[in-house]
Amino acid sequence: FVSGSNVYGQLGIGKESTQSTIFVLLTREVEDIACGVSHSLIYMKNKELLGFGNNDNGQLGIGNNKNEYEPVLVMKEIEIKTISCGYQHSLILTMKGELFVCGSNLNGQIGRPKEIKKEIKPFLLMIDPEIATICCGVNHSMILKKNGELFVFGNNSNGQIGFGEEIKE
Repeated sequence: FVSGSNVYGQLGIGKESTQSTIFVLLTREVEDIACGVSHSLIYMKNKELLGFGNNDNGQLGIGNNKNEYEPVLVMKEIEIKTISCGYQHSLILTMKGELFVCGSNLNGQIGRPKEIKKEIKPFLLMIDPEIATICCGVNHSMILKKNGELFVFGNNSNGQIGFGEEIKE
């Protein structure tokens, strides 16, 4: 079920309505869901990852920069552990420990080199079966390993990655 603003298609209910003030059934058989500011990802029980909403920086991972007003296929036949959405980026963690990233990298929030401004398709950043979970902030990301180690990257303009100084790395 979805409700709220649909200006960018982030509810996945089509272009006809820019908002829904009541919950509307979008789909069934959902395993996991993540919502960014204006985009969403849902992982289905049939092992399909779907995305909808704002995609101007490739945050849906569908290979273009076009907004999607209904769910579209991002990845299929993949066992996903968890997903997370930031402002203009997304992280996807598989059961095998594969960490895929997509979307804006202007602040380093997807962990790519500075010269790469965005990834419009899921990019395999790393494989580490010891990753317990992932989390996106607005313009930063975190990886928590099973042993308690925490890795952070992205914008630190307000100290959100804990380096004690304002940097964007």
